Amino acid sequence: MWRITELAKNVKKVKMAYAVTGMFDVIVYAELGHMKELRDLIEELHSIEGVIRSRTAIAIPPRIK
Repeated sequence: MWRITELAKNVKKVKMAYAVTGMFDVIVYAELGHMKELRDLIEELHSIEGVIRSRTAIAIPPRIK
């Protein structure tokens, strides 16, 4: 898990990656502008040896009034 965390930190657009306890081993935070970038990020993270699966959650920013 520590190796995966360190490798994930080096992926383009990743801002943070942490080893965590609980139902996940690693949490990765990235800031992206387009869904294509998300697809590319997921593909790159899945190419890291030891990554078996992932879950994605998209933060929705507040509406601008």
